Amino acid sequence: MHSLLRSCLALVCLLEAGGADTAAREEKAVRQQDLRELSADQARQFVDACRGKGYIDLRALQSLSAAAAAELARHGEHLTFASLPTLSAEAAEALAPFAGRLNLEAVEDLSDAVATALGRCQAKVLSLPRLTTLSPAGQEGLGAFQGSIGVPKLRALTSGRMAERLVAAKTVPQGLVEISTEAARALAKLPGNLHLDRLETISAEAAAVLADRPGGGLTFRGMRSLSPETARALTRTPGSLGLDGLESVSAEVAEILAPRAGGLSLGGLREVQHPALMDRLLKRDGLRGVRMLPDEVFAAIAAMQGDRTLDGLTTLSDAQAELLGRHEGKLSLNGVTALSDEAARSLLRHSGPLQLTGLRDVSAETLDLILRHEHLGPSWTASLRSLSPKLARALVASQHWDGNLFGVTAFESRDSVEIAEILSRRQGPLRLPRLKRVSPRTLSALLDAHDVEVPLFQSLDLIPEPDGGPNDDFVVPKSVEERQNRGEP
Repeated sequence: MHSLLRSCLALVCLLEAGGADTAAREEKAVRQQDLRELSADQARQFVDACRGKGYIDLRALQSLSAAAAAELARHGEHLTFASLPTLSAEAAEALAPFAGRLNLEAVEDLSDAVATALGRCQAKVLSLPRLTTLSPAGQEGLGAFQGSIGVPKLRALTSGRMAERLVAAKTVPQGLVEISTEAARALAKLPGNLHLDRLETISAEAAAVLADRPGGGLTFRGMRSLSPETARALTRTPGSLGLDGLESVSAEVAEILAPRAGGLSLGGLREVQHPALMDRLLKRDGLRGVRMLPDEVFAAIAAMQGDRTLDGLTTLSDAQAELLGRHEGKLSLNGVTALSDEAARSLLRHSGPLQLTGLRDVSAETLDLILRHEHLGPSWTASLRSLSPKLARALVASQHWDGNLFGVTAFESRDSVEIAEILSRRQGPLRLPRLKRVSPRTLSALLDAHDVEVPLFQSLDLIPEPDGGPNDDFVVPKSVEERQNRGEP
């Protein structure tokens, strides 16, 4: 590329060959144009200047006439409209001879006539990154396009013809919330695991089409309900079946899912009342989101080895904690926010890796047990994202805390200044290397610490005081400024 044509309103055309004087004259001419509108004569000049090669990027254009579109269609490579909100059927028809890459970055919906006209375009690639809705008729029309179509945000796929084009281009939209049986037939041709994680509903017929693929699993994380007919169809899939969006299932659906031979993931279930389904999920670490479990399940987990994730639990009784403390293997309880001292003592006898990232409401005694725990201590403090005054006091008083708060990126609670003042009284190092957002008064309190590490002041976002108080002018302490200027923390 010899030169780059730019306009003050962001028209870009990449040139190849030609003298510097010619490029300068062309650049000057382009800069004189009002790029919110484009005449046919201006479009002709742009295309001629580019000699059919490179990029034409009309970033400010708000409307496009058929005459201007016809001139732009003579261009041979990239044509981008970053701000053009709509396209008329006449302009779309005029673009039909264009044979390069066509990007319509701001278009969110298309009329049936425009979609059908674009379906006749000769472009190699058609990109509609913000298109969310398109009628069945519009999808049929656009499905005639012979190049690669990109519609990543399309919410409903109803046309088998359109689905065939997307599958051929390997650009299946990840935001689909609805598919028809005809579209499912096209999607069924995709190899491997098929993830339709935002799909909210699917008919039993479409589910059967997808399930009868010769190989690969199915994952639906967006579905919140499941009919018995659809459940029966989905269980036929030869691969794994992921239904992590379901928070509850009926007794009939549970009866259908429980005996499934292949993999089954129901990580979003909040309750399990069906005995056979409970037994299956218990044996395969499938109770990740369940909020309440009977004591006999805790006893069964205590007798089992291997990883167990129970992040749906928010509380533990002393007896339940005692049972879980006997478990051997990795144990995740990231939903638990509080523990009594007795429950903590029992649970922390657990010999394997233990995760309690949500735990905040603990006594000083329990905090010391956590910090001394071989597996839990370092990971627990690293997981802290926010502090309360109570927790800050306990940390500062503990002989087992190393002063690291790697997970804290902001002080935004109303008691931020109080928390900072408590932390600054620590008699050892205080490390907040990932801090990003903090108020002036909170930062000043932190810097009162004897040995504190914070990022360079230039990188911090100073926010209003969280308690609504006046913002003080922040003055960097001279000693801290000198240390940071020397490249020290």
